[in-house]
Amino acid sequence: MYYREDSPDLIRLVIADSDPQWRERMRRLFDGHPVIRVTAVAGTGEQCLRLVRDTLPDAVLLDYALGDMDGLTVAEQIAKLAPGTVVIMYTDHPSQELAKRSASLVHKLIRRPISLQDAAGPVEHEVSEARRKFREMEELPVAPAGTGPLRARFGRQVQERGRDRAVAVPRQVVLVCSPKGGVGKTSLTVNMACAASSQGIFKPRVAVVDLNEFGCVTIQMNLGPPDPEEALIDGRVPRTILSWREVEGEVTDEDLAYLMVQHGPSGVWVVPSVPAPEMLEEVTEELVQKVVRALRRHFDLVLIDAPPSVNLHPTWLGALEADKILVICTPDVQVIPGLHQLRRVFEHPQLAVSQRCYRVVNQFDMPYGLSMKDLDYYAPWPCIGMVPDTPEIREYIKRGEPYVLAKPNSAYAAAVRSVVNEFFPVFAAETLRVEAYREKAKGGLFGRLLRL
Repeated sequence: MYYREDSPDLIRLVIADSDPQWRERMRRLFDGHPVIRVTAVAGTGEQCLRLVRDTLPDAVLLDYALGDMDGLTVAEQIAKLAPGTVVIMYTDHPSQELAKRSASLVHKLIRRPISLQDAAGPVEHEVSEARRKFREMEELPVAPAGTGPLRARFGRQVQERGRDRAVAVPRQVVLVCSPKGGVGKTSLTVNMACAASSQGIFKPRVAVVDLNEFGCVTIQMNLGPPDPEEALIDGRVPRTILSWREVEGEVTDEDLAYLMVQHGPSGVWVVPSVPAPEMLEEVTEELVQKVVRALRRHFDLVLIDAPPSVNLHPTWLGALEADKILVICTPDVQVIPGLHQLRRVFEHPQLAVSQRCYRVVNQFDMPYGLSMKDLDYYAPWPCIGMVPDTPEIREYIKRGEPYVLAKPNSAYAAAVRSVVNEFFPVFAAETLRVEAYREKAKGGLFGRLLRL
């Protein structure tokens, strides 16, 4: 059942519930509502996603207990298919754990049974808020279709082909972690940050928080490692994460210049790690919260480079603050124990962040490595990218020169941009392909992916 009306105030709503009686009851709730129109109903998560993809509704009213998948999985996919769509989820059994897991995926969690006021109120409020944020940015230019999206601030707009609707690119805090060292986690963090910050049209503001005890981010960006001797004299710790301990109140743009280091070629701002590995114990939960929440207000994208072990507390502290978690692995059999450990920690009830996890396979073309089927088993999170092995990158790491800046037309750079676009879509489709590499790899898996 579909309605088509041209009123600018109309809220187009999709309802998804596996129970036919409840589905019909929910639809009837909105009969005669002045602004909300139920444009479609779905009985499964898959059907709901198809409707969202095809109709781009303003809001989805979603049952948590769908038959084929849970509501959080559906909400996560809706965020990818239609980032401007508001998601309201309802459940018979709300809990603190469910509220925590759903916080980054749905706009409102409500209890069933539901009255018209319970359902219509949150839908109207959340859609109104989303539209208000769009209107606040109306003075900004809108990118023509096919030329790439706008600067990635929450509420900045990307015009959809054939529609007078805007899609927001939300601000993101992303934790980048790995099951072991040596998989290219920090290199990917640095290159993802530089790629996003160097987006050619509007240059979003990007920050990196280095929680690796060895301070590898500043080394790879040629910013120099923290100087332990200078830092430890009289207890001074200049421009490291420990400097933030003295911060009180709101952090201003002027304060950032004294707390962070900027990478000139890309514009990326960096919070350097501790001056010495043994000082990692001083990175407390309160400190991580203070840094990340301040950066969230000032930057469009914040990447957190975690230590190469989930046993070190900064990894799970960063996971609690992150909107998304990227698990970087290679097809090396030695990653298996670490992947098991990551799963146990991220699925633990005290964290419950596994729903936010995504897999990125670095050096996917490693000879004699694990198959993608093996990695699906050991790291059962959605795979959002595969990056080719690029031995030349090691030379650029020694120089302190991010590879995506030195070789922006390389297969590696295209793969990095493709990964970034999965959680922070700021690149036009044509920047995600490399014609020269397509011919070289057309017989392999990566070549088949590039031809899609």
